[in-house]
Amino acid sequence: MKVELNSLELKETIKYMILNNRKLQVNGKNPVAVSICGPAGLGKSSVVEQLSEEIKLNHIELINLAQLDELGD
Repeated sequence: MKVELNSLELKETIKYMILNNRKLQVNGKNPVAVSICGPAGLGKSSVVEQLSEEIKLNHIELINLAQLDELGD
């Protein structure tokens, strides 16, 4: 499913998903994964970093594809 959101809507949606996933896990169910896609420079990473600070979660950035010269690197 593809949904287009602005940064505020993205932040609220991800926050809802995180809180809902916590409830699912408490009830022994599998959490729902989310993939955030879009062109470089939209602020996807910034939104996730801000949200993780607000709800006191650890944020680990493994790799940022926008910083690579070629996707094959």
